[in-house]
Amino acid sequence: MSKHRHLVILILVVVTLQAVFAISVYNSFDTLADRGAFGDMFGVVNTLFSGFAFAGVIYAIFLQANQLELQKLELELTRKELARAAEAQESAQKTLNNTMLADHDRRRKQATIDYMRAVRPIWSKGRRALNDAFGNNNLSDGDIEKIDADKDLQRLVREVLSWLEHLSVGANTEVFDKDMIYRMSGSYLIRIYRRMSTYIESAQVKNQYAYVEFRELIHDFEEQRRLRPDPRGRINHAYTPEPINKDSYT
Repeated sequence: MSKHRHLVILILVVVTLQAVFAISVYNSFDTLADRGAFGDMFGVVNTLFSGFAFAGVIYAIFLQANQLELQKLELELTRKELARAAEAQESAQKTLNNTMLADHDRRRKQATIDYMRAVRPIWSKGRRALNDAFGNNNLSDGDIEKIDADKDLQRLVREVLSWLEHLSVGANTEVFDKDMIYRMSGSYLIRIYRRMSTYIESAQVKNQYAYVEFRELIHDFEEQRRLRPDPRGRINHAYTPEPINKDSYT
């Protein structure tokens, strides 16, 4: 109500003036004819004010149209600003995602290196035992029988293959960086798989799932080396066989 108070006051003033003017005209003239003649004198003035009112209406329409245009322009600017803000937010999110992915990739590579360092002593121990017992050749069926007959040697071979299987699970499930493993020890892992393939096949006769992850990893490495030969992944694992001594690996 307070917002339209001035409009109400203006209407009351106009009505009051009209009433005062009508009373004054009525009291100033004795007959209706004189009053009518006096009223006709303001016909031109009424027409003029009617024209002013019509012009005011047209002007109000133009003002409203201009206001609508300004609102449209403001909405367009707001839309563009929101679009820029959304684009900036999307760009910031992409940057954050790329940063997180890069950090994850770095951590995965570091975890791969740490794991490779941790298991290398076990590989070296197993390699020495195999070299001492069977030389550098691939294991034969006779060698498998010797391993099965020697519990200490059997335990060591299984331990080495178990660590290699765990490494392969991590690589095949992308917990570890497979390319990093290939670069660090790809050729060595291929050689040790070929050397122990007879033992692995004999283990799979008893359990078809034995060392399947290791086999899959080596298959990928062999295919990668076939398609893109790479001199890396050839860490020196040379070792000169020594006389067998079971106490060294028990």
